[in-house]
Parts: sequence; C-alpha cells; structure tokens
Amino acid sequence: MVAAVRPGHHLTEEPLTPARLAAAQHVAVSRRGRFTGPLDTALAQHNLQRRVSVVLPNHLAAMTLTARSDIVCLVPAALPGADPSPLTDDATTLGLHLLDIPLALPPQTISMAWHPRHTADGAHHWLRNAIRRTLRTPRSPTTPSD
Repeated sequence: MVAAVRPGHHLTEEPLTPARLAAAQHVAVSRRGRFTGPLDTALAQHNLQRRVSVVLPNHLAAMTLTARSDIVCLVPAALPGADPSPLTDDATTLGLHLLDIPLALPPQTISMAWHPRHTADGAHHWLRNAIRRTLRTPRSPTTPSD
C-alpha cells in the first residue's frame, strides 16, 4: 500500500512519518463499512491512531475524493519486482502523489467472489478472465475452475 494525496497536500512538504500520517484525515476503503484495517494496527504499535473521516466502498471513489480534498487514501501497490498495480496507474491519472508508508504493512490479497449460478455463464466467465488479465495476476492453482 502507498498513501495517495492531492498535489500541494501538506504531507508532500516533508518526509512522511507515522505521526504525520496518523494526524491527517483519511478515507477508508471497505465494502463492509469498516473504519479500521492493517494501517491502524501498524500505527497502534507506535501509540498512534489515524482519523478516518469517511468510508467508501472502492478505491476509485476514495481516490476521486482524495484528488479534490485534503483526505489521504491508501492505494494498493505492487510488490517490488512485480508489474505495476492498475490502481496506482489510476491514482497517477487523477494527479495524485503516491507516498511510501513508513510502516510495515502486510500484503493485501485481491480476490473475486460470485454466486455459484454464474460459474457456467459465458459472459460472467469472460468478465472474470478480463479482470484477471487487467490485474496481471497469474491464475493460482487454488482458483476455482470456471
């Protein structure tokens, strides 16, 4: 994960520290409306707590809000040596500055889920494969066959 901020955001003026990151207002991304995640766990190890002002269901919505405000959002980034994350490309297209987070965060897994009745549906099968190609992730042997 990297922190994304709009151009001219005060976090771009000095090196990013856990304390400066925690003091900023944040948007959290959660389909379930959760205000906390791995960043909060990492900050708590430094006796810090971030301020989450809003929770949105997806990264594109969060990045759009970030581009127009002083809110910070987290964007999934590729592991070193891997292909770039499509979401960091989208953040750059929105003009956001990407800042390395000065904390150890666990890697995030991106997965798909669908109702079993869609498994044999040709259009749904095409969509799942298009998403896999877009994310540039090789198919795992544990991925359900479709």
